[in-house]
Amino acid sequence: MKSNTFQLREKQIEILKLLYRFRFLNRKQIQKFLKHKDHRLIIQWLNSLTNKEYLKRIYSNKFGENTKPAIYFLAKKARIVLKQQKDTKDAESIKLKENLLKRIYKEDTRTQKFINRCIFIADIYLSLEENIKETKSELTFYAKTDLYGIDYLINPTPDIYFAVKNKSKEQKSRYFLDIFDPDIPRFVAKMRINEYLKYYDSDEWQSNTNKPFPNIILVLPTETLKQYAKRYLIRNVIDYYMDLTFLITTWGQIEESGVRRDVFEEVIEDK
Repeated sequence: MKSNTFQLREKQIEILKLLYRFRFLNRKQIQKFLKHKDHRLIIQWLNSLTNKEYLKRIYSNKFGENTKPAIYFLAKKARIVLKQQKDTKDAESIKLKENLLKRIYKEDTRTQKFINRCIFIADIYLSLEENIKETKSELTFYAKTDLYGIDYLINPTPDIYFAVKNKSKEQKSRYFLDIFDPDIPRFVAKMRINEYLKYYDSDEWQSNTNKPFPNIILVLPTETLKQYAKRYLIRNVIDYYMDLTFLITTWGQIEESGVRRDVFEEVIEDK
């Protein structure tokens, strides 16, 4: 019997892998990930995958609304193709895991808040990729899917772990990045900060990786919550955890300027 994989082009299988990793992506993001100039060909591949029920699509066709690119996610049939990919030589590169393939059955029940977060995480990755080209650095990037099953990580895991290596200086900076959804109460940010402190004190990262503890980036939904987190860190954390670096920013700042060093404010002692 002929494998389902052979019915799909290599780039179409790559699209399935991207959606396994990032969960929800819009058409423009997929085109950037594939580094393809012809959007018509991307649309053709996506339409084919949708028509063959490997993908599902969300789009707005209400009269008078600004046209937004369609958002895609995996349909149940994609699980068959991805299971076949588990045995290929590049399976490890996208961290294909049997347990995570099961979530495909529930992808069409995800909330708009969850979808927005996935789109935002992909935008962060694409912005980082663009920046490392300018600085001639090397990027290592792990989304939440990639971090699944690493038992020495903080629980719940960060939304992103990434590292940037400066080739000229041979230095590597590591980061945990947490994204806070709109309308979260203040105590959620406070609790998460305290979880990081407990994790740092446990020495799990240090003893399992033999690497310096990553900088912690908090991406808050509003400037008000950002200032609250800053005050809490200054009053309760900075003086006691001098080896820890906290960086804070907002969704809006990243959406406006991308992921650049000047978008993040390092929290330091108030003088």
